[in-house]
Amino acid sequence: TCMDARIDPAQAFGLRPGEAHVMRNAGAIVTDDVLRSLAMAQQALGVRGVHVIAHTDCAAFGGDDDAAMAEAVDGAGRIEAVLPNLRARSGLLDLATGSVR
Repeated sequence: TCMDARIDPAQAFGLRPGEAHVMRNAGAIVTDDVLRSLAMAQQALGVRGVHVIAHTDCAAFGGDDDAAMAEAVDGAGRIEAVLPNLRARSGLLDLATGSVR
């Protein structure tokens, strides 16, 4: 997910401590470092699924929600292309409502 402090992944997904590994960077962009970290999480920790979560009003995309969502979709595709045994999905967190679509 994005590093934006307004985002609380645990709250958005109803998670408790220890139920998810959360990686953050500006814009929730799937970089080579993210792919490396996911590969390690998959191999060493048994991680099977990933959610790439962008958010509304993201400064990394000039507040363009469509651009943020497109980056999240692209990121999920990159993850599945490089780590085919890892299921990746994308979503857009609406900061006003707290809902994910």
